[in-house]
Amino acid sequence: MKFIFPILILLSVFSMAATPIHNHSHQESKDPVCGMSVKKANSKYQSTYLDVLYDFCSASCKKSFDKKPERYLKKK
Repeated sequence: MKFIFPILILLSVFSMAATPIHNHSHQESKDPVCGMSVKKANSKYQSTYLDVLYDFCSASCKKSFDKKPERYLKKK
């Protein structure tokens, strides 16, 4: 029984060491049309305007942005 506790401590230390501090696959961007958070890794809807890539939550937000991108970028 007295050997189990040190082993558990070692296992927890090694598991923390293997966990990355920054996981870039979970970075989020903001949909410029509706303001919703969009995970960059999962973004199916994207447009480029003036060499900047924008992510969207849906096809309808992308379509609205593509029609008049300057309308949504003025909100900043």
